[in-house]
Amino acid sequence: MPALLEQTALVPAKKPKHVGNGIVVSERTTSFVTRTDELPVSEQEARAELEKLLADPNFRSTERNRRFLRYVTEKLLEGNAKRIKAYSIAVDVFGRPEDFDPGLDPIVRIEATRLRTSLAHYYAGVRPDHALRIELPRGGYQPVFIRQPTVSAARSRAAFSERPRLLVSIAAGQAHSNAQELLETFLSLISPFQTVTLAPLEKDESFPIPSASSSESLFELQLSFRVLNQHESLGWQLIDRSGDELLASARENLGQEREGDLTLRLAGLTNRLIGRQGVINCRELQRDLAQPTLGHGSLLRAFHGLRTGDAGVQARARKDLEASLRERPSDPSLQAALALLLTALPEPRCDRLQFALELADGAASLDPYSATTAWARAAVHSALKNVEAAKLAGQQAVCLNPNDRELLVEIGRLLCLADEWEIGAPLLERAQLLDGSVDLSASLALAAWRSGSLDKARDQLAAHLVDSVSVSA
Repeated sequence: MPALLEQTALVPAKKPKHVGNGIVVSERTTSFVTRTDELPVSEQEARAELEKLLADPNFRSTERNRRFLRYVTEKLLEGNAKRIKAYSIAVDVFGRPEDFDPGLDPIVRIEATRLRTSLAHYYAGVRPDHALRIELPRGGYQPVFIRQPTVSAARSRAAFSERPRLLVSIAAGQAHSNAQELLETFLSLISPFQTVTLAPLEKDESFPIPSASSSESLFELQLSFRVLNQHESLGWQLIDRSGDELLASARENLGQEREGDLTLRLAGLTNRLIGRQGVINCRELQRDLAQPTLGHGSLLRAFHGLRTGDAGVQARARKDLEASLRERPSDPSLQAALALLLTALPEPRCDRLQFALELADGAASLDPYSATTAWARAAVHSALKNVEAAKLAGQQAVCLNPNDRELLVEIGRLLCLADEWEIGAPLLERAQLLDGSVDLSASLALAAWRSGSLDKARDQLAAHLVDSVSVSA
């Protein structure tokens, strides 16, 4: 059973007793274990929350999905959790015939996704101060009842970190067209990465400088454009405004480069600064490894674990991603990161991969223009041996962000291992152009491919995967 489904359990009582963390108070009363640090939810409380939810006109859901929620809740409360299956829901709720096949008709999975979204929006927007909420965890159709944590419990949990904020500015007095064009090019390159939140372009005296206890960091990228003896150059410096520390700076000689070459150089610089292995995210990762957080911190550690194959980092990141999703069940970045992490685990089980696919599909429906969610779908389909679906999702990821070096390497490797060298090899080549420090296995594989040694090239790419799995194992 996926870990997200382990947060609650139904305990039918036959006589008063303690069962695990749940307390059965009478012969006809059922308790639900939500989390180990919370009180159990009684049947009376569960029914009251269900009725309150279904009677609220602000709960935006179709009538049949309201019947869906009532049906699965009633089965749970009756102690018939084993009846909560796609087949019984399709027949009893959606009126499908008795020869219904869940593998041919995805109606239950589709409507479950819509119901999850309705529940998440309701509790996040209409009743943010709820004492109790109902969730339908991905990977199954059994509802769970979760208490709003007490103040003491909330304090004992890890903080929830946000993406760092980045202000990109040009030096004073440089409002001429070339400087402004460079600024706009940088912003268009940064945005698809979704690793930072872009702050307003104009900084004024009221621009907030975060305190040491803030859940988000603030960085500033200052650009200066210079023309000397008809030679153009771009100067930049990256400052951590949380501590007013200069992290990196340089001046790039632009020369007389064509527009495409200049964009490629700026894209390479973008990877160095805000990519997943760039200066900003390495600084954020160092902070989070020292003091782990939920949210963005768990996402950074997930990608770090994927790169290094460190089993300890992966396990902690997975646990924290799951905890983060309990607080923000509709966050596509967290869903995509968890899907990638589940796919990379050694000896992936079919149920785990199906759960990862639900996460990746859910993330894509919430943020269809995210390259990372498309990457997650490609990785899961590849693990499930759905080669054509993996190829399409991989190509979509590259179209959404053709300048993400790490994404290009992973999608390129995935396609090449599926013998799609004509599509995958150019992605590895572009990754090398963006950053010459691209990992050795991809470089060696490209060299072998160019020389016509496909077997050797395939072995080089596969060696990276074997090394990662052996570290994890």
